[in-house]
Amino acid sequence: MGIFSPEISTREMVPVCRQLATAYSAGIPIIRSLETVGEQFRAGRPHRVFTELANDCRAGATLGEALDRQRTYLPPVFVYLIKAGEVGGHLDTMLNDLAKYYEERLEMQRRVRGMMILPALELTAAWFLGTFAWGIMNVALGAMQSGEGGGVQGVMSYFGDWVNFQIKAGIVFALMGVVAVVLARMGTLGWITGFLSTHVWPMSTIAREMGLARFFKSFSLFFCFGLDVVRCIQNAAASTDNLY
Repeated sequence: MGIFSPEISTREMVPVCRQLATAYSAGIPIIRSLETVGEQFRAGRPHRVFTELANDCRAGATLGEALDRQRTYLPPVFVYLIKAGEVGGHLDTMLNDLAKYYEERLEMQRRVRGMMILPALELTAAWFLGTFAWGIMNVALGAMQSGEGGGVQGVMSYFGDWVNFQIKAGIVFALMGVVAVVLARMGTLGWITGFLSTHVWPMSTIAREMGLARFFKSFSLFFCFGLDVVRCIQNAAASTDNLY
C-alpha cells in the first residue's frame, strides 16, 4: 500500500498474481487459491483483502461481486480483467496475463527509478549549492556596498542563516507532502497530477504513450475474451491509471 493510495502496490501485486495464476493453473479451486495468497501475506492489506475475497466467494458471491467490494484496495485493471476472465471462462489465461503485466510493470518502475536517481541527486545538489552561492553573493555585494569586510565571521554568520533557511524550506516541503497525501486520500490529487502529466511537456509525451499502451493492451485482452466493444472501451479506459 502506498502513502498516496490505499491500493495494493505493484510490488505486492506481482507475487499475488503469479501465485494465483500458478495455483489456479494447477487445478486448485479459486477460493482455495485466494486463501493461499492471503496466507502468504501474514499481515497487511493483501492478507486482509484476499482473505475477505475468499470468504465472500465461500458465502455465495461470485468472484466479480467479491472483487467489487474490494475496489478501494485493488487496482482497476486487476478487477476488470479478472471479471472478464470469469465471464468468458478464461480465468486461467487472464491470471497468467495479469502476472506478466505486473511483472513487466514492476520492471519498468524499477528502470524509471534507476534513471531518476542521477537527476534527483543533481537537483538536490543544485538546490543546496545554488541557494548557498546566491546568499554568499548577496553577502559579498552588501559588504562591498557598505565598505565593510565580512571576513570569516560574516561567512560563518551567513552559514548559520543558510542552515536556518534550509530547515524552514524542509518544513514547507513536508507540509506540501502532507497536503498532497490529504488530497490523494480525498481523490483530488489524481486530477491534479493527471492534468500536469497529460498536458505539461515533457511529461505529457510519456504519459500519453504509457496511457495508450495500457489502454490498447487492456482493450485487446477484454476483446479477445468476448466483451462487447463498449465495455472493452470503458474497462480499458479505467485501467490506464490516468483520470484524463
